[in-house]
Amino acid sequence: MAGAPADGTRGAGARAAAVGPRPRRGALRRRGVGQPVRLQHGARHRARACTRAGRAVPRVGQGRAVCPGPTARAAWGRARPRARAARRADARRRDACPARLSALAGRARPRRRAAHRRAPGRDARHRGPRAGGGLRGGGGRVPRRTRRLTGAVVDLARVRTFLRRWCDTEVALDRLEVSHLTVGPDGLQRVLYEGPGPGGQVLRLVAQRVAPADGRRLEAELNRDYRRSRAPAAPGFVQPAIYAPELELLFQVFPADRRLGALARAADGRAVATALEAALAVRTGGARLASVAVHVVRYKPARKCLFRYDLTWAGGAAPNRPGVVYAKVARREKFERTRDILARLRAAADPLFFELPEPLGTVPELCMELFSPVAGVPLSALFAADNFPALCQRVAAGLHQLHALPIDIGRERRASENAARVAASASEFAALLPAERPRIAALGRTLRARLSAMPSSPSRLGLIHGDFHGDNVVVDGTGLGLVDLESCATGDPADDVGSMWAQLTWLGCKAGAVASTAGRDAFLEAYLRRTDGEAAARVPLHAAMHCFLYAYQCLRHPRRRGRDEHARALLVTCEGILAHGLL
Repeated sequence: MAGAPADGTRGAGARAAAVGPRPRRGALRRRGVGQPVRLQHGARHRARACTRAGRAVPRVGQGRAVCPGPTARAAWGRARPRARAARRADARRRDACPARLSALAGRARPRRRAAHRRAPGRDARHRGPRAGGGLRGGGGRVPRRTRRLTGAVVDLARVRTFLRRWCDTEVALDRLEVSHLTVGPDGLQRVLYEGPGPGGQVLRLVAQRVAPADGRRLEAELNRDYRRSRAPAAPGFVQPAIYAPELELLFQVFPADRRLGALARAADGRAVATALEAALAVRTGGARLASVAVHVVRYKPARKCLFRYDLTWAGGAAPNRPGVVYAKVARREKFERTRDILARLRAAADPLFFELPEPLGTVPELCMELFSPVAGVPLSALFAADNFPALCQRVAAGLHQLHALPIDIGRERRASENAARVAASASEFAALLPAERPRIAALGRTLRARLSAMPSSPSRLGLIHGDFHGDNVVVDGTGLGLVDLESCATGDPADDVGSMWAQLTWLGCKAGAVASTAGRDAFLEAYLRRTDGEAAARVPLHAAMHCFLYAYQCLRHPRRRGRDEHARALLVTCEGILAHGLL
């Protein structure tokens, strides 16, 4: 080639003779004389590959390579056997690995060999949803990008392999497991991994789907903001935010959380001590804290985190100095909406049938609410107890009293909101249980239609808990407590009744053959005995809705045993209620 250096390296003249612009990501870059070049998408793909050694390749039009010369054809002839051998070796390596089922598609990931039958040019990308292959049925085939992401998230081996280069040897990555899944319209959006961490702590990692164009930027922003917060280093990891371009995942090591900016400070006992002293000063008389032990009770990525703080006071224990304080950190808008709910509920009726947490103050800069613990064990943990039916009757009486409180929270939940909730869950539910896709879609349509047709009766609306089930009711001897009141709103009391009924049904599914419906029946009978016929007539539809939603929730926790069977059993119950009511 004219202008080429004698030693065979590529000079400016050779670069000027290159066909078309620089190859995009995925195309082979030019590496020297005699190396085949895969041209870009569309028509350039059809030109195959050529070489820039010896003779320039003429071109016609913008970026279209035509009529490769004899040198190029000879180079391509030598390169084809090498490329074919590389593809076969790649296929053998993939076939040697055990096939892993995709959580979305419910089938093994496609073998690499099939992907080489056609060059993945621009034309192939835009042939529609069936272009990438995948699962048939329902909404067509699953897009190729979704299948690739699914394998990256669920395939723990790949996740562990990537993370090893970023963590200490003390981190037991081999024991890292998927704790919770969040699904969106395009597939898995977020995964919470949990496992044993350094120093006996629980390691929490959140993997979020992020496109390559944004991954590095978000990684840098998160690491910069974390350093500015002066929070302790992420336990066991080089940095709190790590982007894996090959997996298209952004990993955040707890307490790093892009949506909960104050979480890192709230999780640091030394950093949060000053804020706790100021928030509790009215109660403690300005006492100073000697130490704060931090325990994470529950963490929902990007939404909220519940802490338990064990406090040691410098002047020793005293009646006005709490030894244990619970704190909830939420996003700013939710904090502003829920910060006064506890105080208003406690002031509305005294005494309440349920014992409620006592509000202890707020820390606005951390979006944190402080409240006292409520002694007891969850009602759901007593499902097999002999007095469980009697407990459920008392729970029904307390719920009826709560519904009668004359409080306007300032937020209303109508049937249309429940219908939208069912619609959002139905598509995600079907993605997690594709074998039941038609059944789930049919139930979702029926529930939405009936909820939308339910007459709006403002006179029947009242205070509701919004998330009433056996995990939020605690039992302490003869006393009952109620926690997690952030979802309180003005709504249909049948919503709470249906939620509890559905969760008691779920507990029966988990108990198996020894399950009894005595507690569920006792709860429903005790509540309906205290209400009118019109309210009772709305309970079955809400019970069916919550059976559907609990079935979906079963699948979002992969570590739970029998989750598929429980989901199907709840679907059967939902169908029975819609067909015959609560018998």
